[in-house]
Amino acid sequence: MRPTGQKHLGIVLIISVEPVFGILKSVLGFRQFLLHGEEKVGLEWMLLCTAYNFKRLHRLGGFKLAVAG
Repeated sequence: MRPTGQKHLGIVLIISVEPVFGILKSVLGFRQFLLHGEEKVGLEWMLLCTAYNFKRLHRLGGFKLAVAG
């Protein structure tokens, strides 16, 4: 049996991920994968995540913040 604390943590994680997919769809314009095959889709997903992370770093104050922290 699961303690109630673990169940609550799962709900928090689900809620915190939702905005990322919204940003990927609306801001970056990502609607579907353009390539076929598991390996190519994985590469496309990594590129998309990298673009999102660079966007976040830029908005939070650039790479100085990332290197200093």
